[in-house]
Amino acid sequence: MLARLALRLFLTTSAALAGCGGDWRIEPCIGETGETCRVDTLMVDGRERSYVVSRRHGYDCSGGDLPLVLMWHGSGGNGASFRANMDDDFDDLDFEATVGANALVVYPDGLSHVDCWMRTCWDRDPEGYDIAFFDALVPRLAEEFCIDTDRVFSLGHSRGGRFVEVLACHRAEAHAAVASIAAGDGNVDDCPGRVPVWLSHGHDDGTISFSEGESHREHWAERNGCDAVIDPAGFVVDACTELRACGDGIPVVWCPTSGADWDGHAPPALADGAIWAFFSAIPR
Repeated sequence: MLARLALRLFLTTSAALAGCGGDWRIEPCIGETGETCRVDTLMVDGRERSYVVSRRHGYDCSGGDLPLVLMWHGSGGNGASFRANMDDDFDDLDFEATVGANALVVYPDGLSHVDCWMRTCWDRDPEGYDIAFFDALVPRLAEEFCIDTDRVFSLGHSRGGRFVEVLACHRAEAHAAVASIAAGDGNVDDCPGRVPVWLSHGHDDGTISFSEGESHREHWAERNGCDAVIDPAGFVVDACTELRACGDGIPVVWCPTSGADWDGHAPPALADGAIWAFFSAIPR
């Protein structure tokens, strides 16, 4: 309990700096065995890339191939810190327990990037090295685990959410759905793909404004062919609303939230259950 409280205090203090380039990386898999958590690497275009594989909740291939959930951390973080953020019972988040044995959850590690003051983050170039990392990572995981490559999901927070939009636009065919938390708008110059998308943004976000999150929502509504007439008054805070009349069964779900952690920029308490419910409901 004391170790978890210390981790909580570290993440709360340092993650508040994530939007402005703070370093909030932590060591992965502390106190765990290789059966519950491990770090793996692969070479992509001459760069060694790392990722955390979590199997804490009994990943089991006996019933056939299972979905893959890729978790993309924010600026200054790493896979281990995002894993801790999304499994923080102080904030009523327990993503891995919510998923249970129903999917493999993997946390890639970003590299230093000039956009983020040379802290770790994700390259938004659709021809860049992080897209190449995604392209190499999915087949690598499919070689080792019973992955249903038609059920790949990406979830990102802040800069990770911005990268998820790049994936959603330029690797839509490789995803069943995506989720983006506190990402804001203006992440891609063009968007040739469409994919089911879950979006969340805090009303009091002091890092990326709520109005930018609303603009993000509007752009995805347009991309996915949803009803152009969207009345913001119809959205309930700390709840999720599916936008009307999205085309070809490609939904957009919008979840405005009221949390105050990290100056309103933290993943919200509803993120674990609401995102996994959204992913699970996507038709096969």
